[in-house]
Amino acid sequence: MDKRAKRMLKRLDSDGNGTIELAEMEEKQGGMRMFDRMDENEDGVISQEEFDAKKGKHHRKEKRNSHDE
Repeated sequence: MDKRAKRMLKRLDSDGNGTIELAEMEEKQGGMRMFDRMDENEDGVISQEEFDAKKGKHHRKEKRNSHDE
């Protein structure tokens, strides 16, 4: 995981347990929509693996789009 993703996870994981729970995202603007996209297995928690997978997909998409320009 890159430094930016680590900072983002740390900021979103307000209780510091290594996962992002629904309650942690409810208070953020756009948090519920982001939570729904990232919680792949719909268990109410975004795990480190789910976070890494989504951030990796996003990074690859950005890279691909920058090559198209």
